Amino acid sequence: MTKKRKNKCIPIFVLLAVFAVILIAYLALSDANDRREAEEAAAEDTMISLAELDESTATEIRYKNRDLSGTWITFTKSGDTWQAEDPDFPLNTERVTAMVSAISNIAANRSVDEGSAAEYGLDDPAVQIEVTYNGNTTYRYAIGDKNTFNGEYYFQNDDGSFYMISAGLLPYFQYDLEDLILLDSVVSDIQTEYIRAITVTLPTGEERVFTTEEDIAAVYELFCEFDCTRYADYYADDAEMAEYGITKTAGIRIDYKRSVTVAGTETTSDGQSTQGTTLMDATYDLYTGDKSEDGSAYYYTPQKSTIVYTIEPEVLEALWQLEPTTVEEALEEAELLTGEMSEPE
Repeated sequence: MTKKRKNKCIPIFVLLAVFAVILIAYLALSDANDRREAEEAAAEDTMISLAELDESTATEIRYKNRDLSGTWITFTKSGDTWQAEDPDFPLNTERVTAMVSAISNIAANRSVDEGSAAEYGLDDPAVQIEVTYNGNTTYRYAIGDKNTFNGEYYFQNDDGSFYMISAGLLPYFQYDLEDLILLDSVVSDIQTEYIRAITVTLPTGEERVFTTEEDIAAVYELFCEFDCTRYADYYADDAEMAEYGITKTAGIRIDYKRSVTVAGTETTSDGQSTQGTTLMDATYDLYTGDKSEDGSAYYYTPQKSTIVYTIEPEVLEALWQLEPTTVEEALEEAELLTGEMSEPE
């Protein structure tokens, strides 16, 4: 009898021991989390605010990155829109807005009371930044060397004092002007199952219309290579387009159905109109031009664009070599397939 009671007690002691270990681990983890949160809060409290400016009042920002072009890049605000020095430049304004926001709210991790600008790489800064607010108040900053010990950067404030900041500010100013072009995006609402026809117009004026599923798939695969990532000219009017051989006579046209959101005839309980979708006819045009003088590319531009892009010769020339399947060929192929399927085993 005693032996049986002893065997029953062993599992209870084991369970209690396991529970105790779990409890201790939980308390230790909770304590570690509490300490980490306290440390993070303390770190936030010790951050030194260097700028808390109203970014909406910024009227000009210019910067120079030593390791890129090494020249000043300037953007000014026209109304509510940022623009480059060349107003025709298709500027990615979201990136400029992000720059202004970042430089208008600067916090340093610590101040640096000793040393000279040369010691911190601030005599020849990696980045120099100037921001003007309300058209008349300009602040000047500089980012110097990286501290290899803590990964932070030396920073010179507008008043000439030195600080250390996190690496988060630098990426906003690592763009050359060409990196800030707002390139066209290839139309994204084309679904191959909704394509009715693709017309390829050759430089000779010959039109080839592709309508079968297989033909459309083959043409569309090459069409997707026109990804609008490499450009030759960021702004060209009609006369300048013609210099690239782009006269809107040769190119690719896609006829397709696109999904459009429409207001419904009913209203919800809060008075809002219901919405639905419908398919509407649409076209997308892409115009091709001449081959470059060195023969390395052809020029093209999407519809409603002022940017001239380039495409590898083999892509466009492969497109020109495609020929649509004729009705007779389609019927012959269908008959062959039917015959193969009906052959007895």
